[in-house]
Amino acid sequence: MATSEPYPTQANLANRLAALESRIEKLERGAPKNQVVFYNSGGDVLMRAGTDPDTEERGFSIGRDSGGKALEVNSPGGGAPQSVKMYDRRGNVIVGDSETYEDGLRRPSISHNVRKIGSTAPAQTTTVYTTVGEAYFRKSNPSIEVVLNYFSSDGATSIRLRFREITTFLNLGTQAGGPYNPTILCPAVSTELVTPPLVLPSSQFPIGGAIHVIVEAEKTVASASTFTVDVLAIRGSDEI
Repeated sequence: MATSEPYPTQANLANRLAALESRIEKLERGAPKNQVVFYNSGGDVLMRAGTDPDTEERGFSIGRDSGGKALEVNSPGGGAPQSVKMYDRRGNVIVGDSETYEDGLRRPSISHNVRKIGSTAPAQTTTVYTTVGEAYFRKSNPSIEVVLNYFSSDGATSIRLRFREITTFLNLGTQAGGPYNPTILCPAVSTELVTPPLVLPSSQFPIGGAIHVIVEAEKTVASASTFTVDVLAIRGSDEI
């Protein structure tokens, strides 16, 4: 009949302690290299926690049932410090902590009050710019984004858009190019357009300074059709 030792040996205990210490050290060093993800029935991410094995981004996020992020705590590239962001339904950061300093808030994406001015342009025999919306505000971000809907009576009217700061008569454009004056074909069904970030140059518009932005539209070719441009939002953006 084989016999066994009634108690573990000293060497066996030492090995077990060493293995336990190693596991504790791994847990103390941070989250494991994996993440837990929950999806809704449509396949959108509702919650994500842990470390992304591809990007090394470590953190936690909550999504909306309709898609898109609602809240996020993340550390890009696995580094520190982590940042906290809350998003609106269009994916803009509306509140968060500063990514530049150790304390304070980052600049939020503020949606400014829009005054709509006769958004439906009447039948025109000549091509002329019509002001369809404007906003007065204090500059809080280096650029703005404009959200608008457009359509036409015949579903085939071509129009050109223009975005200006009226006190300086500056045609606003992107950082990479000149003035942003897109030409678009207006369908019969209302269609949304979100502009790229339109830069408010700091040399002309300091933070806190008064801004008066107008949105204008004109036909590219005179015709009897009508078009409608409805300015939904003019909001600040940190992107340039």
